[in-house]
Amino acid sequence: MISALCAALLLCVSCTPETTLQDSLPPIWPDYVGVTIPAGIAPLNFGLKGDFDKVYVIVRGSRGGELILRGSRADFPIGKWHALTQKNAPGDLSFTVFARKEGRWLQWHPFTVHVSEDPLTDYGVVYRKIAPGYETYSKIGNYQRNIHNFDEDAIIESTLTPGQCVNCHTSNATDPAQYTFHLRGQYGGTFFHTAQGDNWVTTKTDKTVSNSVYPYWHPSGDYCACSNNHIHQSFWTGRDRLVEVWDDVSDISVVDVRTFEVITSPLVHTGWYETYPAFSPDGRTLYYCTAYPYPVPGQAQDVRYDLCSIDFDPENGCFGTTVDTLIKASSRGRCVTFPRPSYDGRYILYSEADFGCFPIDHKESDLYLYDIQTKKSHPLTAANSDFAESYHNWSSDSKWILFSTRRDDGLYSHLYICHINEDGTADRPFLLPQKNPVKYYSETLYSFNVPDFTKYKVKFDPHGTWRDIRSEKRIKATDKKEEYRIHGTVQDTSLNGVRIFLVTCSYEDAAHVDSVEIAGGKFEFRGTEVRMADLRVHYRRRENIQNLLVVTEPGDIFVEIGRPSSSRGTPMNDSLQVWKELTAKYNYEMSVLYSEKRPEEEKDSLKARYRTQSYAIFDTFGPDSPVMKFFRKLYP
Repeated sequence: MISALCAALLLCVSCTPETTLQDSLPPIWPDYVGVTIPAGIAPLNFGLKGDFDKVYVIVRGSRGGELILRGSRADFPIGKWHALTQKNAPGDLSFTVFARKEGRWLQWHPFTVHVSEDPLTDYGVVYRKIAPGYETYSKIGNYQRNIHNFDEDAIIESTLTPGQCVNCHTSNATDPAQYTFHLRGQYGGTFFHTAQGDNWVTTKTDKTVSNSVYPYWHPSGDYCACSNNHIHQSFWTGRDRLVEVWDDVSDISVVDVRTFEVITSPLVHTGWYETYPAFSPDGRTLYYCTAYPYPVPGQAQDVRYDLCSIDFDPENGCFGTTVDTLIKASSRGRCVTFPRPSYDGRYILYSEADFGCFPIDHKESDLYLYDIQTKKSHPLTAANSDFAESYHNWSSDSKWILFSTRRDDGLYSHLYICHINEDGTADRPFLLPQKNPVKYYSETLYSFNVPDFTKYKVKFDPHGTWRDIRSEKRIKATDKKEEYRIHGTVQDTSLNGVRIFLVTCSYEDAAHVDSVEIAGGKFEFRGTEVRMADLRVHYRRRENIQNLLVVTEPGDIFVEIGRPSSSRGTPMNDSLQVWKELTAKYNYEMSVLYSEKRPEEEKDSLKARYRTQSYAIFDTFGPDSPVMKFFRKLYP
């Protein structure tokens, strides 16, 4: 009955001579014209730009249903709004807006909002709110927001930790059963919430330059990838740019959250800038960004990151042996940052700007999708604007993305949600709804950054956390003892089923011998003790098979057993192979001297030259290295 009366009243308003039809769309804010939303999202409340004292709105669904309201702004009842959106998924909502100004009514052309067939079932979003300052800060906090209504709760605020900076909350693929955040300052540490409990950890080790930042969870929950950075900022002169955040050192590491051992690799500790790691959904690839280390800040505009990947072995907790470049953005004067793989394994969402590692301060920064299947990238044109689009993440079903942008005023970062279609194109995004958006966004002094979806509400004990922080009890992370991995092949496949032995040089007892069975023409040894060792097959099958000297140094060692045998893959084994080839040449030349009965002086000269060349090969590893100790026993 009430709806019928309101409808009649609105009909009278639209027909009265005092109502003026405007040949335009209504000047609403936020601008929700043409956006795509999920059913059940919080109401798209809005106000009108201008001095209007009354607003009437009719919303009709293409599949049925209607909402009618009046007041000083559009403030839809949550229950009725949810019912209307759910009835029209998929479908369209048509909004007709009337407003009164100085006693006269205005009416605008209707605008449409599309309701997607893809629901957004995640509970909400998490984000950090921080004032856009550069030298000092006041209140900082991590918050969670129910996206189906307007409830916001603090996870942790800096009022709990005065004088300390609260870094961003990161869940495992939107699941808050596991999350981490870092706290800087006097009681600093990295907080890990896992099935094993809550732990405060000092993640800096002897091999890393800093505590861990920019974390990303492994899908198994056993590991958390991070970068270790020295982060700085500088200020630009002029009006085009304000601030530049840059690293002068950055490497990649992985924390084993079961043991709090830190896993590193020379391939991601190269001296170049490496940052923003992210695991693939299957956990066997680690994506990250890398750039040539130009001197900064002097050449900050030359620092351009490419997107790379390296294998990761979760069973053994180690990196792979090769790095692949997926997007060579630097070759076209562009820069890739903040890669985020979709959880269905199809795409990688990233920011692309002119240079630098901090796209939030780059007006030209836009969102792009990399198609893992086609290995091609394209911009998310409908999602991008003339202002910075940066921090972004996927919903748990990989149908929606969340990102921060400065498009509303150029200064404050606000959160937008965007639907991604099956073909990788974006629909028009919408600003995170608020109960009274005009008042909320005009009065807030905070930017929203590093947002993410959360499947359900984050549970956090602030009082217990306060006690833990003040206790100063921290687990000290340690460097994982690096493992050697010998990957062997045999030239003679008839050796399948035969045992091959790894024998420590100068020892022949069982305590210093390891053995495995050759299968499928392959074998493998693993361990942590660094030593000189001899690879040899069972003595009954040793004919025409050359024993092989190897150094069991950390890393992947690739050996081939046959006639001849060879090794490669790690620095000392590469040098040992060079020495073996030098030795083969020396033995041949010495045999010629003997066969030709050359003078002893020539033999001594050849021997001295061989000794000098051999020392030169191994000298770079130092006097206490296994190869140098071994060689000194041969040639004291």
